[in-house]
Amino acid sequence: MLHEAQGDCALNLSEDEARLAERYRLLCVQQDSPSRCGTVAFVAAFAGGVFIVSAVFFGGGEEGDPLFIFGIGVCCLVAGGVLWFQERQAEKRRWEEKKSIILKFRSRGLGIQLNGQVHRLMG
Repeated sequence: MLHEAQGDCALNLSEDEARLAERYRLLCVQQDSPSRCGTVAFVAAFAGGVFIVSAVFFGGGEEGDPLFIFGIGVCCLVAGGVLWFQERQAEKRRWEEKKSIILKFRSRGLGIQLNGQVHRLMG
């Protein structure tokens, strides 16, 4: 049994409960840190927009092919959209996992804080 201290009373947590508390803490840390995938999606979409605008307004330069440059821009936009969608799906899965952990602790009369600290629910 693992012990998690809260104030002056100690809780006896099973290995499963301690593992869930640690997983919850890690999920909260992941949520607070900026996503690299989201940043890459933004950069890809921005680059795609730049390529499209340069193809439309500048025609690809003296020797550039505007259709080729436009195609690169569309590919960048699509890649950025796919990455953004994947990141949103991963975020939804993290929220669902956090919610299920909270419900497991509540069903046992326990609460959990963002730092993974477990406490007894009053009342």
